[in-house]
Order: sequence, then structure tokens, then C-alpha cells
Amino acid sequence: MSVTELAAYATVALGGAIPWLEAIVVIPPAILAGLPAVPVTVVALIGNLATVALAAVAGERLREAWRRWRARRSAAPVGDATAGGATASAEAWPAPAEATAAAAEATSTAGVTTTRCATVDPATVDPATVDPATVDPATVDPAPVEDRSTPAPATADRPAPEDHAAGEGRAQRVLRRWGLVGLAGLGPVLLGTQLAALVAVTAGVSRGAAIAWVGAGTAVWALLAAVGTVAGVEVVVG
Repeated sequence: MSVTELAAYATVALGGAIPWLEAIVVIPPAILAGLPAVPVTVVALIGNLATVALAAVAGERLREAWRRWRARRSAAPVGDATAGGATASAEAWPAPAEATAAAAEATSTAGVTTTRCATVDPATVDPATVDPATVDPATVDPAPVEDRSTPAPATADRPAPEDHAAGEGRAQRVLRRWGLVGLAGLGPVLLGTQLAALVAVTAGVSRGAAIAWVGAGTAVWALLAAVGTVAGVEVVVG
């Protein structure tokens, strides 16, 4: 094999490895340039599948990094409540039992007993145990108690847990609608094989399954491109 042929095959492999160029695009011109169809298809597939595997590995690492970040973020609010400007702590309010004992101070004037209440955090008081007639409204904080059963609204740095529709691209839509098989089949012609593998792994598909299915789809399309090119040349020349 001459140096020129080696350079040609290296170019085919490099072209197959480049995203959105890939084997399906590189094979027809290489065959039309006079290179044998079988070696061209094999070399283009090797280059293409190498970067598919790299994309799957990168997607797996991104997924693990995202999980670690979410785990740290979910654990952070309890320990870092004072770091964000909130100075409330366990000592800022008395325990419920202490608040109940110290909240009411009875005074008697002209035979009428009134109850003067210290300002109490509503979050520490059980409404069922409080008599509204004995509470001085001026001493009660009117601020509503935060409903901790309701999840925090989505923000720019904290998206809603299950709402990915706003930011999903074409590859995510294909994966949602058609599954991994559809993503592997449409990836080489619509999305790019590397992007298809990356999206599949970050969405939860195992690295091996993503490489196998996307690689199979790439091989099928590469074979179709080679066979179609050879058949077209024979029709035109013959």
C-alpha cells in the first residue's frame, strides 16, 4: 500500500471521526475517488465509532457529576442556612414547650383577667392548643408560615426536577418518543452519532448500551451509503 493510499484512508478515518461529518458522509466521496468500498467502509466506521465511544464516556461522566452536584445541593440548605444571609438558628426561638410556658403572662385589672403574649414564632406553636381570645394580635407575627410541603419554584440555577421539556433539543425529543432504538436509527442522519450517544447516556442509558445501539445504527447507515454509492456508480457507468 502506497503512502498516498495510507493518507487517503487516514483522511477517511478522520472524516468519520468528525461530528456531523461521520461515516455516512465520508464513504460516498471516498468510493467515488476510486478507493475500494469495503476498506473505506471499515475505516470510516472505525473512526466514527471511536468518537461515539468517547462521547458515551463523556456523557457518563457528565451524568455522574450532575448527580454529585444535586446530592451536595440537596444536603446544603440544612447546614448552610446562615450562609445565605439567614441568621435564624435553633437558639433564635425557644422550644415549643418553653414557648408555651413563657408566652402567656396573666395580669388582673378590675377583676378582668387578660393575657399578654410575648411574640412567638407561629411555626413553633400548635394552633389547636391556642385560645384566640387570649392572644394579643399586636404581639403575633402576621407573616405567613412557609409551606415546606410545596417544592421550591424552578429557577435558572435550579430547574424543576421532572420538567426538561423547555430545554430539551431534538435528540432528547427523539429519545423520549422513539426510545434508544429510534435514537440509534435516526442519529446518523438527523442528529449526529456522537450527539446521539451523549444524549442517551446523560438521559440514563448505560454506556455499553448506548455504544452498542448507536454503533449498530451507524454501521447500518454506513453500509447503505456504501451499497448505494456502488450501485449508483454501476448504473451510471454501466
